Amino acid sequence: MCCLTGRLLEKTMGVWDEIINSNNKKHAGENKEGAGSCSEFGAICPRCGTEHLKYDGKLNLVCPICGYEAAAGFT
Repeated sequence: MCCLTGRLLEKTMGVWDEIINSNNKKHAGENKEGAGSCSEFGAICPRCGTEHLKYDGKLNLVCPICGYEAAAGFT
């Protein structure tokens, strides 16, 4: 790869990093309990922040430490 191509690739990746970082900053406060958060399996509990969310017998995401429950259903 020549120097010009390498520099262009670095600039392009820098632009994507900026876009991703600004998007993360915009949505940082949206994943709080009671704010309509959409959790996923293995995510860190938004309430206690210490344990990963796991499915219970009713396919609700539950934190085994604090009892936080993210229930969502599809019909």
